[in-house]
Amino acid sequence: MYVCGKRRVCCAASTYGGTPSDVQISCRDDLIGEGMQTRHFVLTNDGRIREFSPEQAAQVATGSGRVPEFADEQVRYLQLTVDGSAESELKVQTAGGSIRFDHDGRIAEAGPPRDGEVISRFEHDAVVQWALRDVAALTPVFH
Repeated sequence: MYVCGKRRVCCAASTYGGTPSDVQISCRDDLIGEGMQTRHFVLTNDGRIREFSPEQAAQVATGSGRVPEFADEQVRYLQLTVDGSAESELKVQTAGGSIRFDHDGRIAEAGPPRDGEVISRFEHDAVVQWALRDVAALTPVFH
């Protein structure tokens, strides 16, 4: 990792799959020093990605919220936490899971990804890039 200036980090390294991973984001700085944010995404088998607000995710997780569009479906879940509390880096951590909804669209089961329920590198990167879409990209510094 290279710190190329105050509150900027230029590096990229990640691991993928259903286990948590750490991703260092290349040359970005406007979330640094801003604390933590957690984002919630559902990935469907037909290629859709839907983001839930923290409030919606909490309602779904407790069973008090319904998602009729996912009734009787098994979907993959990706939780993304952006930590900008360090003064010189932005850290993104992801964790994958599996969610099954009942016929009313209420959560029936949640847990780790099942065999064959892999979050692809493309899906993982698409979610990370979407979550960081409002972060201003800085000009890279070449050493």
